[in-house]
Amino acid sequence: MLACVKLSLAPRAVQLRDGTIDDGTIEEPPGIAVDEIGDDGRRGEHFSVTLQGARHLAEALIAAADELERRSTR
Repeated sequence: MLACVKLSLAPRAVQLRDGTIDDGTIEEPPGIAVDEIGDDGRRGEHFSVTLQGARHLAEALIAAADELERRSTR
């Protein structure tokens, strides 16, 4: 049986004094923070992905889900 992993996703970005969002030229580019949430509600493993990385991850997840769906409906 596979373990169920809970994840928390949150956008993250540095907002500059003028209200704009840093594109990475001053501090860091915007991205998505990913945290694993334990059964006790505590945050565990953490990583961040860039916006492009998040899009690639989403595409890979959809492709994997499609493949599993194809294999399970034979």
